[in-house]
Amino acid sequence: MTDKFDSNPLRSYGTPHVSKVLGRITGRTMNRRGFSDSRMLENWAAIVGPQLAAMSQPVRLSRRKSGRDGEETAGGVLTVKAEGAIALEIQHLAPQIIDRLNSYYGHAAIARLNIIQGPVTVTPSPLNPPPIKEEDISALADDFEDIETPRLKRALASLALLMRRDKG
Repeated sequence: MTDKFDSNPLRSYGTPHVSKVLGRITGRTMNRRGFSDSRMLENWAAIVGPQLAAMSQPVRLSRRKSGRDGEETAGGVLTVKAEGAIALEIQHLAPQIIDRLNSYYGHAAIARLNIIQGPVTVTPSPLNPPPIKEEDISALADDFEDIETPRLKRALASLALLMRRDKG
């Protein structure tokens, strides 16, 4: 005799994982932009570094086609949106960024970067937190009166503010 709960394996009686629901919601949009999975978008700051990630974001990944047979060639074109002068920096660092991206994927997934300028909307994450305000660092550094070295005071103040931020 079978249990009535085993008759429908697709039915779930618990709360669904956010990752599964989010994948269904964003899947079509991501596929239209060439991202078959969200790993590169989620790990952009880890791949290019927090400074570049704060002012840039991947927008589209296009597969390159060869002209003759219409077959895909090795590597695609990653379109990256960047703010202001950071676009020039990304252009200068393009070979290193492509190497990092290909190392991340484990194969030659990206052959070229296409850089466009425009405003970037980056949400803060643990890998890309918003910067600490200079006046907050200075105000807290004054509390470390027993320490004589100004650079050490500022470093400790920055660390304390980061720890406060992580606790929420």
